[in-house]
Amino acid sequence: MGSSCFARGNNLTVINIQQIIKERNWEFCVVVKGVLCQGLCKQGPTLKVNGITYNHIDTASLVDIIEEEVKR
Repeated sequence: MGSSCFARGNNLTVINIQQIIKERNWEFCVVVKGVLCQGLCKQGPTLKVNGITYNHIDTASLVDIIEEEVKR
């Protein structure tokens, strides 16, 4: 939730993540945590899931990333 990622659209990313989790009834198996700057400003917005960092996240890639990570 650093300012650079926020300015690049992470505010929408958070809303979309929450919506995906709710739609799929994953509230009890997925934990979402916001963090401050990770020092990857030029690659933002970023998403870190299970230790893997994804860069340049947008709405289109978000669903695929979350679904793939939940399967693991």
